[in-house]
Amino acid sequence: MNTKAIRRLSIPQPCAEDWSAMARTESGERFCASCQHAVFDLTTRSDAEVLRLAAARDGRLCGRITTAQLDRINRGLAVRVRPVASPRWPATVLLLIGLSLAAPAATFARPPLVAQTRLDNLNPIFEAALSDTVIIEGRVTDAKSGEGVIGANVIIEGTRLGTVADSEGRYRLAVPADSVARSITLIATCIGYGREARKVPITQTKLDFRMDEAVMLGLIVIPDDSSMPHRLWNGVKHLFSGSR
Repeated sequence: MNTKAIRRLSIPQPCAEDWSAMARTESGERFCASCQHAVFDLTTRSDAEVLRLAAARDGRLCGRITTAQLDRINRGLAVRVRPVASPRWPATVLLLIGLSLAAPAATFARPPLVAQTRLDNLNPIFEAALSDTVIIEGRVTDAKSGEGVIGANVIIEGTRLGTVADSEGRYRLAVPADSVARSITLIATCIGYGREARKVPITQTKLDFRMDEAVMLGLIVIPDDSSMPHRLWNGVKHLFSGSR
């Protein structure tokens, strides 16, 4: 299979086998005793290498891959397979010339300027209903790069009290003082990362999170995403090409 034929990669059923318990093969991969297949560690490979491996195995590749990596590959494939419209610049030029001749004095009104709201300084905090609160703040970062995780959710376990990390991964959360006295657990979540839970000690008001990318293990397949209109169009083209 050619990599150009790949439109999307998917793991329909993630595998529950323990990656660390799998035996290593001579080529460096792991061997799954359950399904009797070689399992590739794709977390260290480039997107192009993942696509080449998937094509070489006809779209049935057992591997270990992060959700962020899989999402990035599929976004790249979506851009690559997007149909390119036929050039229509001659008709556009003629239309513009016609408009200029028909209404030489016409002017196009500019849209009114809209004041832009600065969002950098906004930090949406769900304030507690109690008057006495304690502010807990910190930073949510990527465990590998150390960069802030933008948009990470930080909530109090078992409640709806929470906040969202800013553009640098920093968060600030107001919690009821009596809750801190009883010791609470904060949970940080974000798309593409695993769930991170940390207990807040009674005397601590600063708490940082280091988040690891979520990793999936399973059979990576190439799903059939051809839509009905696309299949009908291919059928019509084949019909007319065969009649020539």
